[in-house]
Amino acid sequence: MAKSRKKRRQPHQRPPKAKQRESAADRPKERKQPRAERIAAAQQASRRRSRLLRAGVVMLVVAILGALVVWQVASRRATQRNIAAMTAGTCEYDTESDPGRAGEHVSNPSFSVNPPSGGVHTPAVASAGRYNEQNAPPDGQAVHSLEHGYVVLWYRPDLPEDQVAVLEQLFENNDEDVLVVPRANMPVPVAATAWQRRLLCDEVERESLARFISEFVGKGPEKVPRG
Repeated sequence: MAKSRKKRRQPHQRPPKAKQRESAADRPKERKQPRAERIAAAQQASRRRSRLLRAGVVMLVVAILGALVVWQVASRRATQRNIAAMTAGTCEYDTESDPGRAGEHVSNPSFSVNPPSGGVHTPAVASAGRYNEQNAPPDGQAVHSLEHGYVVLWYRPDLPEDQVAVLEQLFENNDEDVLVVPRANMPVPVAATAWQRRLLCDEVERESLARFISEFVGKGPEKVPRG
């Protein structure tokens, strides 16, 4: 019987050797930048960053100032439109005020503008509320209220009751910001005052007075909590 032949093993094929990496000696040498040149380049880059930063700051400031100007112009125009609407009927608007800066306090001030809208005033301040002839606050206290951003609605005591009722309704809608005060010697039947702002009316005009309150309440020079 013939002997079985052993199966020859195929010789192990090794993967081709990877191409040897180029040695450092074979690579062309890079020119090392002198220290003085590196310092000069760094200083130049720093100056460039500083210029860019300054330019960015300038652009930001210009943008902010431009936005403020636009806002102020728009605000003034809105106020002018409101004043035009307030004075479409019997009311007249002015900025008459006695002299005196905000924060100037005296014990017994006097006022030539009637009703008063500013000037030196007492340290005490009148609160928001409806007053009668017996408990009406002194002018110095009422003016201090205007400095804090309140609005005072003044009326002569002989004003018809239905018109007084409208003033009381305006107060109810703004009971933390408004004083309703009778004033016998006032040259007009009805007036509204804010700090250095006045609206003088021949009769109670609900819309005009409401616009005045909305426009000027809270805009006194001294920002304090009201109520």
